[in-house]
Parts: sequence; structure tokens; C-alpha cells
Amino acid sequence: MPVRHHSSAAAPLPCKRTVLNPEDLDLMRQLQVIRDARELILQFGPHKGSTLAQVAMHHPEYIRQLARGARRRQTERSRRGMIR
Repeated sequence: MPVRHHSSAAAPLPCKRTVLNPEDLDLMRQLQVIRDARELILQFGPHKGSTLAQVAMHHPEYIRQLARGARRRQTERSRRGMIR
């Protein structure tokens, strides 16, 4: 009879599968690169109290909206700086 060894590692828990499109995957890769930002806790909006990574996994469109808004604000600041 073969000897069985007890593994101390817990069996992986079943998880809900989410289908990601290429944009979502790109967003997750970007979050992986900037690990510190993944752990930021949102202090506003409908996902207040959630980490950026949690929202990116379950509501990637919201993260894209935040990014677009940030780019628009940065572009506007740049334009104002050029006018002065």
C-alpha cells in the first residue's frame, strides 16, 4: 500500500469565474505593475471603501471612467499652463 503524505496546504476554494476582455486584462496588468495603487482604498463614489484592485476586478469600466476623467483634468491643466 502506498504511503500518503498529509499536505498542510489548504485546498483552493472554488471561485466565481469572470470573463475578462482584452481591455480588462490590460487594466489588471497595469495594476500589477503599480502594486501600491492596487491597495488604495477609494474614499468616494459608489465603491467607497473598496480597494482599487477589487473595483478593477469587478467593475473595470468604473476604473476606465476614473482614468479618463484624470486624463481630461491633466490635459485641461496643461492647456491652462500654456495660455498663461
